Amino acid sequence: MDFIRPVLLTVAFLGGSALAQEASNQYEGNWSGDCGVPVDLEIHGQAGKWTPHANKGITKNNPCAAYAKPVAVQTATAERLVISVNGSAALQGCADVKMAFRASDATHLEIVRAPGATVNYECILSRR
Repeated sequence: MDFIRPVLLTVAFLGGSALAQEASNQYEGNWSGDCGVPVDLEIHGQAGKWTPHANKGITKNNPCAAYAKPVAVQTATAERLVISVNGSAALQGCADVKMAFRASDATHLEIVRAPGATVNYECILSRR
């Protein structure tokens, strides 16, 4: 009987921790598109990476456009994906940008332009 109690406690603990894990993010995976420059977005759970593919003319004037940046997923619902692109973590002096997307269908995201938003360009991403 002393053997069974630890086994039951272990099973209960493991089962509870599995339930506590977050539901999978429906936007998880690889996306690419154009957001002023060609970009790739990778999402894995609640984190990811934003990689711009700017040409040398752009990166000469804006070195922030040359670096991959970590991403934090803030909201992932059926209608909306909100991410923080943490430019300051990639290069000191680069801006941290919050971006909100709406799903136009299962494989396309379009940026949502809120009044007063800092993002003023078109941004459409497609699932790869």
